[in-house]
Amino acid sequence: MIMGKIKATATNEHGSAYAYLTVSSPKILSVARVNAAKKKKMNKAKYGVKACLQMDTQDSCRNCSLLVAIHCDDWKNDYVEMLEITTKSAVTAIPEEQTFFEFTPNVEWLKDSNKSSGNMVAKIYLVSCWMFSLRPPDAELARMAEAFEQNKTEYQCLMFLHGNYLKQDTKETEKIPVSKIVIVLDPGHGVSGEKKEKINAGTQARLYKHKVKDDNGNVKKDDKGNELTTISNIENL
Repeated sequence: MIMGKIKATATNEHGSAYAYLTVSSPKILSVARVNAAKKKKMNKAKYGVKACLQMDTQDSCRNCSLLVAIHCDDWKNDYVEMLEITTKSAVTAIPEEQTFFEFTPNVEWLKDSNKSSGNMVAKIYLVSCWMFSLRPPDAELARMAEAFEQNKTEYQCLMFLHGNYLKQDTKETEKIPVSKIVIVLDPGHGVSGEKKEKINAGTQARLYKHKVKDDNGNVKKDDKGNELTTISNIENL
């Protein structure tokens, strides 16, 4: 469905007013990194931990999609995916378009496995397809994202192959810090064994008591304000 407004602002040669339809172009209103509950905005990400982007759009038709290209200078390749736009409102109301995209940064994407932190940027393309077409194969999505910005010849070729995809709008996030989960072991403390007996074995310990943190790295507390802790097997940390 294409949204538009009727304006009776012109007259014909007989002096009669006539109406015409103006069609609003699809656009991306905002892109934000949110937590797993899809409520609170986040400003960082961790390798191995699910991340989520919230994309608000407006005036998208049923032939529109979102092409998400996430880039980090430290990665071997960009992470690219194509999504259907989702709406929240009833059919009788103007649809509120809000699409969520979940992905998990992987340390295997790094060019240098010793690299512990860097910055990633997500670039969002709102695209439309004005003829019936199957979704482009995954191998072509990265080429399509690059073609939208850089190579006109490649862009035209992909239009021909994949159903005349046209870029309607573009928006990108700010730099999002992404880092590895770092575990610091205190060589003087730990617990070991099924009975969780305290030992002074340092890195020989297999079970560790540690504080529970939220997505922002803040220590969680109970209703009384006490910091929450748990005991985990080192292989699961």
